[in-house]
Amino acid sequence: MGEGILPLSMAYAEIMNLPYEKFIPQLIPAAMLGNVVAIMSAGYLRKLGEKKPYLTGNGLLVKRATTQC
Repeated sequence: MGEGILPLSMAYAEIMNLPYEKFIPQLIPAAMLGNVVAIMSAGYLRKLGEKKPYLTGNGLLVKRATTQC
């Protein structure tokens, strides 16, 4: 959380000419909710990949057409 909340609160503070400590309590719930959603989504995607392995790509990130010279 420190990598996202602190720089963001410092940026908001600089824009609004307020101390950055005022923004931290407002940003913590959003960061926590984002973390929970990311963890739950990762679990769902894992289960989906186990049920339908053709959707995983089998470790291949980008499909390329094979060309023969």
